[in-house]
Amino acid sequence: MSTREEDHYGNWAGAYALHALTPDERERYEEYLRRSEDARAEAAELGDTAALLAVDTAEPSAALRANLLDAIAVTPQLGADDAEPAPAGPAQTHAREDRVADDDAVDREELARVTALASAPEVAAPSAAGAVITPAAGSKAARRWSRPMALVAAAAAVVVIGAGIAGGTGLLTPPSEQQQAFAALEGADDLQRVETTATDGTEVTVLWSEDLASAAVESDGMPELDDDLVYQLWMIRDGGAIPAGLMDADEGFAVMDGELHDGDVIGITVEPAGGSESPTTDPILVQAT
Repeated sequence: MSTREEDHYGNWAGAYALHALTPDERERYEEYLRRSEDARAEAAELGDTAALLAVDTAEPSAALRANLLDAIAVTPQLGADDAEPAPAGPAQTHAREDRVADDDAVDREELARVTALASAPEVAAPSAAGAVITPAAGSKAARRWSRPMALVAAAAAVVVIGAGIAGGTGLLTPPSEQQQAFAALEGADDLQRVETTATDGTEVTVLWSEDLASAAVESDGMPELDDDLVYQLWMIRDGGAIPAGLMDADEGFAVMDGELHDGDVIGITVEPAGGSESPTTDPILVQAT
């Protein structure tokens, strides 16, 4: 099996599990599965998870399937058992150092830009939600928005302080428990981050840390739901789905309730307001950790 095959088919597991492939694509992917033991294991795990969360399987629309596969084709994803990267050669090392230097410069420029907002006559506090960059935005923008949450938190603190001074209040709004938990997760030494796509085409980032036994979901494009519906998060293990909290589309992120176990699969469904004890709709996203 070639590296080119892995690059082409390696991110089709989610679409395969959610029946979002055409018959021809499904046939080609299953031929790939026969040649890759790792791919078979991942497809089986996500297939079992989708079955646990699924109710009546609905045939995806052509537009939904196209959005899903287009996003998968250009969005880098990490497998559950990624190998350690091969040692870099001199050229790769210099290129990586240049990218790090570029990232540091972007961070300094961005922090200075946000800090400058504090001196404006009117200052709006920034959203705590993390952003997921669309593929067309480019790798530099993706790196900028995937910087550690600590930078965003620091810039937000400067803006809020400036707003308080400008308004004569001198007040600082403390971060919420969710924001603190998300910042702690972003700062974890063993942080894993996977950019993936929900069945409606929305780009979603799943983050987790085994050291912290914590996971979160982040997206700035989740569609608004009717008042009687909510996004519900699930940790799937041992043949069952465990409720792990709700996600507000306006917030843009949610740290999951409960402790993450090794091998858990993350799922999202749309449920009645208040959430459910077990899934009542098909999953819009499943992601192995």
